[in-house]
Amino acid sequence: DTVNVRHFGAVGNGIADDTVAIQSALNTGKSVYAPAGYYNITDLIYTVADGQRFYGDGNLQTVIQNITNNEPLFCFGNPSITNGATEFCSLENLTLHGKSDGATLWGVFIPNAGDTSAGQYEGMSSSVNNYYNGKTTFTRAIWTEPARGCTLRDVRIRFIYGGYALHVSA
Repeated sequence: DTVNVRHFGAVGNGIADDTVAIQSALNTGKSVYAPAGYYNITDLIYTVADGQRFYGDGNLQTVIQNITNNEPLFCFGNPSITNGATEFCSLENLTLHGKSDGATLWGVFIPNAGDTSAGQYEGMSSSVNNYYNGKTTFTRAIWTEPARGCTLRDVRIRFIYGGYALHVSA
């Protein structure tokens, strides 16, 4: 089953804030399609179910762009809850834009490690040693499981000046 972000109120006109509509579509746990357009977000968006697919009509055709802050753009799982990781998900045929005049923290994050609170650059945790500590508005949980087997296909990531365009922890 696939849902369309426009059925949840996303406009994709480069003006409206489409964050809630996109995340609402993702919260169904189904695959999510975003037709060509410029979708503005103001918060991190993330998958919620194993095997979930989020896809568009092609890079530079379907563009997801953060317009207001330096928050991360996309995560394979909800970083705020302990069991938030999702496995075998995919992100396909779209472009992610960080805030062009800011320091967007990350484009896509695939935490492939579980509890890595001691590692400065690894995993998802709220440890003060974590690279992301103090840089996100959402609370980071220590994941008990990693986001295994996730893939990207035909994804362009642009305007990430504060961290990593693609961060895969090991």
